[in-house]
Amino acid sequence: MSNNKLVAVLMTALVALAIVPMASKLKFLPTGLDTPPVLAAEELDDHGHEPGEHKEEEEGHSEEGEHDDHEEKGNVHLSPERLESLDITVSPIHRGSVKSTLSFPAETMLDPDEEAHLVPRVGGIVREVFARLGDQVSEGDLLAVLDSRELGRAKSELLSSLAIRDLAQSTYAREKSLWEEKISAEQDFQVARQALRSAQIAVESAEQALFALGLTPAYVKSLPREGGTSLTRYEVRAPFGGTIIERHISLGEAINENTSIFHIANLKTMWTMGRITERDLRRIAVGQEAIVQLEGYPGEEFSGVIDYIGSVLDPSSRTVEARVVLSNDDKRIRAGMFGRLMIFLNSHEHDETLLVPNGALQRTETGAIVYRAEGEGEFEPVAVEVLHASDAFTEVQGPLKENDRVAVGDIFVLKSEAGKAAMGGGHSH
Repeated sequence: MSNNKLVAVLMTALVALAIVPMASKLKFLPTGLDTPPVLAAEELDDHGHEPGEHKEEEEGHSEEGEHDDHEEKGNVHLSPERLESLDITVSPIHRGSVKSTLSFPAETMLDPDEEAHLVPRVGGIVREVFARLGDQVSEGDLLAVLDSRELGRAKSELLSSLAIRDLAQSTYAREKSLWEEKISAEQDFQVARQALRSAQIAVESAEQALFALGLTPAYVKSLPREGGTSLTRYEVRAPFGGTIIERHISLGEAINENTSIFHIANLKTMWTMGRITERDLRRIAVGQEAIVQLEGYPGEEFSGVIDYIGSVLDPSSRTVEARVVLSNDDKRIRAGMFGRLMIFLNSHEHDETLLVPNGALQRTETGAIVYRAEGEGEFEPVAVEVLHASDAFTEVQGPLKENDRVAVGDIFVLKSEAGKAAMGGGHSH
């Protein structure tokens, strides 16, 4: 056999070996002598898949469905750690319209009735200092002790006056007895009585001088029992309970009677003073509810009531002050913070609309959404229709209600997390 014939035989054998296994898996239906055999229909589905393939796909889809059942549709979940790292706060929704909301610049300040600048009232040298900056003190607490020659002289004057009065009292009693017994002349009695009266006036004057230096009546009354000890000791005590917010005193320092050495304030309340424009005065009144938004706490609101409106306009700005007293038990609000005073007018013209902070809106391709807080770290995207906007609020309509709380701040992160969830990214950790 020639080489060419041998190669042809081997190739034919190899082709036959490759076709046999495939043919063993196929079933052919008889169709007649003139037509080729047809593969049986039960062996392939409508899409050309082999048996068993659909079963595996169905199992996969079932597992996906079970996973989706554990997710609330569209909600964004943030872990506590993730939420803490973001600048996201929640703010309540108010009912009204931008036309029924007034916004004015405002600044916080201490309650003048709850603060005191302490001056020593006498000059002296600082012997001891007990209070530090930021300390909480109670009424009557000892803050500092001075050595004062001026106080020593005033105390000595009282002690001297007391001794002269006691002597005058004895002389008066003796002269009165002698005059009543007709032993001495009436003139001697009158002189003794006049001396006693002068001594009593001197004592009263010396006591008043000590009262003016801040000494209490109880201390002045006990002074004779102390004798000559600690006559120069001057104690500075807290007039009421509060916080030491300023301190201008050091050990060994020489200070005078006009030096403000401590500034004490009760920080449980804080005033917010808004500047009301002249044209808006007719629209506000004492008793109206208001909220305060502070630059230091973006997205947060502090509620209060207008309790005072000034009587005199500032001639340069043509504004008048309006006051809202805020509770500050946690002492987060500091004096001198800038913000906005928001006043909601009593108008029912737009009862069907709601106001959300501008920072709560997220623009999308189809409109706008807000993220309603549903729980700790859980936010639901809600589509809204934007109607009107001001510099602080936007008037919207949608499936929201008054006092719902919406996310404000880094809400672009919520949008990103929602996109990840839609693509199967799962929770944010």
